[in-house]
Amino acid sequence: MKTMSKFIAATAVASSLFGLAGVAHAQTNSVPTAEQTMPTNKGFADRMARHERLIATMFQKFDPQNTGAITIDAFLKTTDARFDKIDTKKQGFIDHDELQAYFGARDPQLIDRLMKRLDTDNDGKITKAEFEKPLRKRFALLDLNDDGKITKEEANLAGPMMVGQDHGKWQHHHHMNQDKPSSQ
Repeated sequence: MKTMSKFIAATAVASSLFGLAGVAHAQTNSVPTAEQTMPTNKGFADRMARHERLIATMFQKFDPQNTGAITIDAFLKTTDARFDKIDTKKQGFIDHDELQAYFGARDPQLIDRLMKRLDTDNDGKITKAEFEKPLRKRFALLDLNDDGKITKEEANLAGPMMVGQDHGKWQHHHHMNQDKPSSQ
């Protein structure tokens, strides 16, 4: 039942984003495909093509053995490596100075925004748990059946939601989950 609740919630979000009658699909016994829940227009088709490429890239990166599923451990592996790279003092947390050293003087306000967003207990330190939290939430949203894995089918079902928000890109909550900070 939890899977159906997540699917209904995901379909409702997609429905509100695109003005679809997707909720009606969720009330039937069959699960609609991503294609059945998408409007048809050239711009949307282009965004969905990008989404498909992003899924392929995500599975190449996080499922190199080609098992067809991504686990939370694989999903967080690069994030944890990034945390370790930024935590130059090896204290088990990231402080303002370490963020400044990692990002440089490129955007001084970025450091403050990241501290505010990631330091959820406002102690001036970003723990590994705080650093992982946004990605754990993203993983949970994509893991529609709560089995601890994201399958390609689940990622494809998230397509209408992901494409509707972020213009077809799987945006990370913060720049630290990319190899180099970007100017997006």
